[in-house]
Amino acid sequence: MMFGCPAYSLGGNLFAGVFGEAVFLQLSDQGRAEVVSEGGRPFEPLEGRRLRRYVLLPSSVVDDGEALSAWLRRAIDFVKSLPKRPRKRSRASRSREQ
Repeated sequence: MMFGCPAYSLGGNLFAGVFGEAVFLQLSDQGRAEVVSEGGRPFEPLEGRRLRRYVLLPSSVVDDGEALSAWLRRAIDFVKSLPKRPRKRSRASRSREQ
């Protein structure tokens, strides 16, 4: 869960999620430019707090199952190319060490 909505990750890297009624993806610079040219916009979950590599898909893409699947595949492929993020230790395991 992220922002109280479903979110999906691979190797510790977030690749997609739902924000209200919108879908956001993490994409390459080129992918983000393509989404914006199709009517999408940068993902800004809080006013003035834009998430750099994320973009909101336009509703025309979200409503088209094939188009949505294709964009999800591109987000997955992009995130697979990123280095894996180290797992954060839980608060419980940190407090046991102290």
